[in-house]
Amino acid sequence: MRKIVVLQSPAKLYEVVPVFYKELNKANYFDEFYLATDKKEPHGLGGNVKVINLEKDLGWEANLKILLENIPEDIFVMMCDDHVTVGEQKVELDKYFEVMKQAPELGRLQLSPPTRNYYKFLKVRGLPVVIPDDKKGWYPYDKRYRWHLNFQPSIWRKDFLSEVIEGGGNRSQMEIRAAERARRSKRYVSGYIGSYALRYENFLASCQVDHIDFTHHRKKKTSVYREEFIRYAKRNNYQLDSNKMAYIRQAGLQALMPSKYAVDHFGDREAYKKYAIKRSSLAYRWSRLKRRLRARIAPFISVSGR
Repeated sequence: MRKIVVLQSPAKLYEVVPVFYKELNKANYFDEFYLATDKKEPHGLGGNVKVINLEKDLGWEANLKILLENIPEDIFVMMCDDHVTVGEQKVELDKYFEVMKQAPELGRLQLSPPTRNYYKFLKVRGLPVVIPDDKKGWYPYDKRYRWHLNFQPSIWRKDFLSEVIEGGGNRSQMEIRAAERARRSKRYVSGYIGSYALRYENFLASCQVDHIDFTHHRKKKTSVYREEFIRYAKRNNYQLDSNKMAYIRQAGLQALMPSKYAVDHFGDREAYKKYAIKRSSLAYRWSRLKRRLRARIAPFISVSGR
């Protein structure tokens, strides 16, 4: 059985893909990578990458649908392009691929434990809470949990992924809709393991964050780099050419600035002041209150209405 990784990335977010490939390929574990993108050549990738060229970005689900039509394997690893593995790590997923082969009802196996919010959900619903360990092959998600299906690094069965995607929409919208479709599946369930089989950093974030003032909050959503990616780029002398913005939090300062500027002036608080986020005290207090409220009510609303 060939071990492959599939991912899609629109041209506007492609800058992270060569980094994603470089870091994951260090493990020397995967036979081939399959990438769907509307980014034109050069792609800056190795010979073990098959690029499915898209005429334009059709959105997460539609891009994936085209990608799946070109995947020869029935079981594969799917990752988001901004889930970049960092540091030297041994990747050994044979036993998890074997789990997928031995459990035909398992459509997706998340290569990490669930979030703390899942255990809160179980407690609120009066369901048994089992802390997972790596001795058992896998654990099923309770289908009533709204985010029982997500796009963390996972091993997928092609039939299941094809079943839960339709076309159009961004990733966050897709997760909600795909989870609802997965809930109706009579063939497959979604599961997780008790350890982190892949260590990674998520380098992209939505611009819709609570600490930004009301005026900025009303602006069109966009993707920005997290500070972790700027730190990575600085440490590895990685040149950022795009105009994508970066969100920085250092020494009590919060700033939104061009990513290249953030790398060139990394750690320079005085330089960052030029792009410091201005907010009213009311906006700050309101954002803190919302975070607290969400933390309290999240377990109660983490169940589907269906």
